[in-house]
Amino acid sequence: MISSNPIGIYIHIPFCVRKCPYCDFVSFRYSKEEEERYISHLLREIDMKSKGETIDTIYLGGGTPSILSLKGLEKIFEFIQEKFKLSKGVEISMEVNPGTVDREKIKVWKELGINRISIGAQSFIEKELKILGRIHDTDDIYKTFHMLRKADFKNINIDLIYSLPFQEQEDFYFSLKEAVKLNPEHISIYNLMIEEGTLFYKMYLESKIKLPDSDMEAEMFSFAMNYLKDNGFIHYEISNFSKNENYKCKHNLKYWNQEKYYGFGVSAYSYDPPVRYGNCRNLYVYYGKIKKGILPIEEREFLTGDKLAKDFLFLRLRLMEGISKKEFENRFDKRIEYFMKNYSVFLENGLIKEEGDRVALTEKGILLANEIFQDIL
Repeated sequence: MISSNPIGIYIHIPFCVRKCPYCDFVSFRYSKEEEERYISHLLREIDMKSKGETIDTIYLGGGTPSILSLKGLEKIFEFIQEKFKLSKGVEISMEVNPGTVDREKIKVWKELGINRISIGAQSFIEKELKILGRIHDTDDIYKTFHMLRKADFKNINIDLIYSLPFQEQEDFYFSLKEAVKLNPEHISIYNLMIEEGTLFYKMYLESKIKLPDSDMEAEMFSFAMNYLKDNGFIHYEISNFSKNENYKCKHNLKYWNQEKYYGFGVSAYSYDPPVRYGNCRNLYVYYGKIKKGILPIEEREFLTGDKLAKDFLFLRLRLMEGISKKEFENRFDKRIEYFMKNYSVFLENGLIKEEGDRVALTEKGILLANEIFQDIL
């Protein structure tokens, strides 16, 4: 059955110039031959899964989507337009690494309809970029931003990471202020997570890197929340800030609102209610299944009943607008307190707040969000 509402699609591009030491996303070293092979399988997966739905968001993530050849990118977009109906005003986002951008690429991106760019700046401090293993320098960030503006891109996000190894608070504040000076429409701020299987994880176990303590981490994010608010940004999701309502990332809002989306490519996730499912993480298993005409699904989770309610609660609490208690009870026939055993404790300690019918995280609660979410899970 074709969905009556527009859906989103995510396309995973798993190629990078080199792997960053903190990254646990599925990615591989880029080569022209592997790009061609990957795209041919990606298009076959799209063909198998699509039912001619209308889409209103497309998001190219990675990896490094901006490393793709223009010919390869054109193939993907042409095929999407064959297999889906694009709604008027469709949001088309692409992640870019400042070290892989030039004027010709930007020109073609614009022609293809890409209208939202997410720049993976991460830091405006040279020593931090080296620690993170990034291939770009600070000049590349400024050049990329200004080239995009010159090409009339009106919706630009800048990604920053904080709580880096050996990071001083003032260094993060400098990066944040430099990002704001560029006047982007959106800023995303993530704390560094040491993920198992990464080089940083190994270095952390061997005491080769030192991370800021939890108090310093909280101070950095608290400063960011207040500084961005003072500079006209709306804090609409734990890690995301936009200049106004129109610049909220519409694609990511689909995740947080439990709306339908398809994920294409190795390791990509989809949500087709009531099932959330993930593709193979091994590139060659992915290729093998596609060749056999089998969808490359590796795991499935059926979200029904209490499981669906918990998932809804977890995702919607990430949004600063919070949750309507009445809507939740009408939908799941249970109160929020049923799934959050320490609800009254969180309320008394100022971690969550009640405003009329709505429940939302407070600023203090945002800083301790993981502890609150553990109570749901």
